[in-house]
Amino acid sequence: MELASIVTHFIEEQEWIFAKTMADIPHWYCLKSKCENAGEWLWFARFISEYGVEGEFFGKKYKYLYWGDYRYWMMDPAPEQCDLINRCIIPEGERKPENYPECIKKC
Repeated sequence: MELASIVTHFIEEQEWIFAKTMADIPHWYCLKSKCENAGEWLWFARFISEYGVEGEFFGKKYKYLYWGDYRYWMMDPAPEQCDLINRCIIPEGERKPENYPECIKKC
């Protein structure tokens, strides 16, 4: 299975929950505790960390993985500590080729 398929498969297998408490900043999250494969979870968190681009939100820096119509990020400082992954629809102004992982362009 090629890399793009592996990433897409992981994303599609997760239960994405709308963050109702922050409805004014629409986004969804998934939980490690609901993921069927902890190894895949850690792999995806590391993938975000390695191939994400740095961005800022309310003065705090995050690594954002741009994938399809969404960007994904962890709240934790390291993949090994990650128990929640967020995603939101990519704002129009951020839909730039340079925001998407270079490794995918080579697949």
